[in-house]
Amino acid sequence: MRVLDIGGHLQPYRELVPEPHQYWSVDLRPGMLVNAIADAAHLPFANNSFDLAICTQMLEYAPDPLAVTREVHRVLQKEGVLLLSAPSLFPRDSPHDAWRFFPAALSSLLDDFSGVTIVSEVGSLAGFLRTVAVFAHVAARYRPLRFLLSISFVPLLNVIGFTFNAISGKREGAFTVNYSARATK
Repeated sequence: MRVLDIGGHLQPYRELVPEPHQYWSVDLRPGMLVNAIADAAHLPFANNSFDLAICTQMLEYAPDPLAVTREVHRVLQKEGVLLLSAPSLFPRDSPHDAWRFFPAALSSLLDDFSGVTIVSEVGSLAGFLRTVAVFAHVAARYRPLRFLLSISFVPLLNVIGFTFNAISGKREGAFTVNYSARATK
C-alpha cells in the first residue's frame, strides 16, 4: 500500500496504517519524517501514485483548498481513498489559518470524488463544550493559568461532552468543531 500524508509533519496516523506500506509525507516545513517539501496544491508525485491519502487539519491553511483536493485526486489511484478532516469552528491558531468548512463546502471540494461520506466529529453538546474548553484555554494569557486549565477545566469539559455524546448516541453535528470525510476516486 502506498500512503501519502499531506501536511504530514507530525504523522500521528502512521502507526495506524497496516504493514507493509510505503508511507510518504509532504509538508511545507522540513522535518525528520517529511519526504517532500511542497505545497499541497502542487504535489511532486506522478498521477495515480497512491492508494490512500491522509489530509487532516491542514486544509484551513491552504490558500486554495479546491486546488489541494484536485491535486490529491490526481495522485490517487483508481479506487484510492482520501481521509480528510477540517475544522468548522475553532479559534484561529496562526496567521495562515484562513478557512472553516461545513458539509456543503467539503462536498463541493470533493466533487471530483465518488462515494463521499462526511460526518461530524461529535454531537452538539460535546462540540459546544469542546469549543468552550478551547476558548477558555486560549483566553488564558498567563502560562500558569493555561496550564491549570489544561489539566483541570478543559479535560472535565471534554469528558462531560464525550460522555453525553456516548450515552445519547447522537452525532447530528448541528454544533461541531470538526468534520471528517472519506472519499473514493
